[in-house]
Amino acid sequence: MLSHRFVMQPFKGSTYLELFAAAYRYGPFTNLDVAVAYATMGGAEAIVSEFARLDPVGWSTIRKRWLIGVDWCRTDPVALDQLDGLPNSAVQIPSGARLVEIPGCTPKTPFHPKAFILRGDRSVAVICGSGNLSRNGLTRGHELGTAVVATWSIAEP
Repeated sequence: MLSHRFVMQPFKGSTYLELFAAAYRYGPFTNLDVAVAYATMGGAEAIVSEFARLDPVGWSTIRKRWLIGVDWCRTDPVALDQLDGLPNSAVQIPSGARLVEIPGCTPKTPFHPKAFILRGDRSVAVICGSGNLSRNGLTRGHELGTAVVATWSIAEP
């Protein structure tokens, strides 16, 4: 089965975080893979709070991988520390070692994705759009986002 949901934040009170709640109806999920252009402490707090609300028991067991850009020094180092310190969590920074040696972390080729992928045994959800991992991107800025969820059942022999 394929389901779809989109939001145009902040119109009609919708938020990007609603996409995670919509996807979670089709869980449970075992993996979270995130690739974003930047992350802020407010964004890290918002997403951690939302996942803990959606899955208070399973959130700590989900394998979390974060690919977060530091282009133009927009990412909060404390956000990286918080995300990396979560249970079953790892943060990677594309070209990070090279970028931090350049004044202003100015990239030759910008890293600019905004994708969140949840995977489980019988479902996968892809949430993408314009929202970064910032409080504005997830809760109140002008953003467009979509969640596409595919589910399947496994026939018993």
